[in-house]
Amino acid sequence: MGAGRRRSVRKTGLMDISIEFNSTLQSTLNALIIKLHLTLTIISFIRRLLVSTVALAEIFRRWMTKNNMGHARFPTANLVTHISNAKSALEDLLIQRQELKGSVNQFHSSVFHVPLEVTTYIFQLYIDDQEVPDDPPAHIPKFRKPSPLILGAVCHSWHRIALSIPRLWTNISIQLCEEKAEGQSQLVCDWLKRSGEFPVSIELSSILSGYDHTVGDKFPDELPTLPFLPMINAINECSHRWKRLACIKLPPAFCNLLCGNLQGTPLLDSLTIQDAPSYGEIKFHLKAGKPSPKTIGISDLYLCSFDVDFSRVTTIIAGGITFSDILDVIRSAPLLKTCTWVDGYDFEYFEPSGQIPFVHSELETFSLETSLHEDCLRLLDYLTLPALQSLSCDFYGEDCPTTSLKSFLERSCCRLLAVKLSGIAMKKDELVDLVQLLPAVQNASIIQEKFSINEFQPFYTCLLTDSELLPAVSSLHIAVDTGFNWTDLASFVYYDMESHRMKRPLRVLKIRSSAVYELRPRYISRDRLKLIQKLKDQGIEVSVGGPDDLADFIAQSEANSQKLTLE
Repeated sequence: MGAGRRRSVRKTGLMDISIEFNSTLQSTLNALIIKLHLTLTIISFIRRLLVSTVALAEIFRRWMTKNNMGHARFPTANLVTHISNAKSALEDLLIQRQELKGSVNQFHSSVFHVPLEVTTYIFQLYIDDQEVPDDPPAHIPKFRKPSPLILGAVCHSWHRIALSIPRLWTNISIQLCEEKAEGQSQLVCDWLKRSGEFPVSIELSSILSGYDHTVGDKFPDELPTLPFLPMINAINECSHRWKRLACIKLPPAFCNLLCGNLQGTPLLDSLTIQDAPSYGEIKFHLKAGKPSPKTIGISDLYLCSFDVDFSRVTTIIAGGITFSDILDVIRSAPLLKTCTWVDGYDFEYFEPSGQIPFVHSELETFSLETSLHEDCLRLLDYLTLPALQSLSCDFYGEDCPTTSLKSFLERSCCRLLAVKLSGIAMKKDELVDLVQLLPAVQNASIIQEKFSINEFQPFYTCLLTDSELLPAVSSLHIAVDTGFNWTDLASFVYYDMESHRMKRPLRVLKIRSSAVYELRPRYISRDRLKLIQKLKDQGIEVSVGGPDDLADFIAQSEANSQKLTLE
């Protein structure tokens, strides 16, 4: 909070500086631009006139030669004089244009004729803003991350200032391409030199088309390492300055060459090696010994070939690694706070030594996601997490036994504040028993699948009638079937709408309805839309969408209601 407030105050100060310049300098700049535009127009006109005159004189000369009239006296002297005068006028105007352009550039640079420290701070604010918009509007060009190269391309003075500030050159993000290997290697080498001795963040990625069945175990777009050796060597030489290293979709041979220098990686906070084109071939090993980052992102590799010290790790995102490896990671990271495991596998062959679940007293956020036919919940049989506050299980409709989840919650005695259960085909009674173990949950997302099967009766009906289920929830995301009565919507929140006696302190109610994508959707009626509006008037955010959460069913129903009115 304090850092954000200081940054806001600094930005406000910089805005005040720009306001002081604006009133006087903007009018001067406009006058210069208008004058330059008029000059360019005159130059263009005279240039066209000169070309036309020269062409006319050439045509006239040829006509005289053709008709043997070169001896005749014609007023050519005046034409020559006019041409000479036009050339002189054009040269004078070109000189004026150059002077005006210089004046405009000088005026542009004068905006930053402030102390170098202020200019440096402004440039640094620009470079630090690396956030990529999640969903930019269609009319906005493809987002480009801030770069000192963009600053240096504005004018000579900005170029000179950018080169003199090492901090601007501490973030390297480059998508490698074999055809541009030489230029990209030189760019990275120059970039690292300009960063001085400051810590650097390096992200290397490539575009791989994936496995090609026509050529066997070969990736046709795989990067060769030889053209990039100068770049790899430069990166290794500054490993003592690595703050963040990310290798995305790089071939194993490329990652294996990133071995650092003998000074090690004392500053490394974040290490990511993900989406390698072939599984299990990466061998990450540094010359100076194991790095000890705080944040790790790994996928498609074996833990035995990933030579890293997990003692300082607080966050890990692991994709496509084995059951035994993720369990070893959790056991090896005593400070771990956040763990995400995506598409794990190799469950049936795993038999850990000892039957006593491992107790991790620091882990607060745990996420399990899989699109595979695997029982990921079995991992919970080997864990006890008393500090857990957020649990997310996303199984894309797979039939996963829930006994592991229930016994895990009972054993851990954790005070969960957020829970997400998505795609687990659970019976209503099983869900009720499970939710009864979550009295403190404030943010709940329960997406039940397979409504059509009798034994999977809708769980939402229990929430409508039983106020003891999720009594503390303030944000609820729930799935309903096509038989849901929209009149009951308020029953998620109130005992009755008249007295406004609240059943739960709900502020956000998000409904996922399969009715959205029916061939003939049963839209929400006008009376029910009024009920939704009443809930919104009470300060409750209500939304209704489909399985992909993109469709706005309330807006669709309102449009249908207006259509019926017009008809």
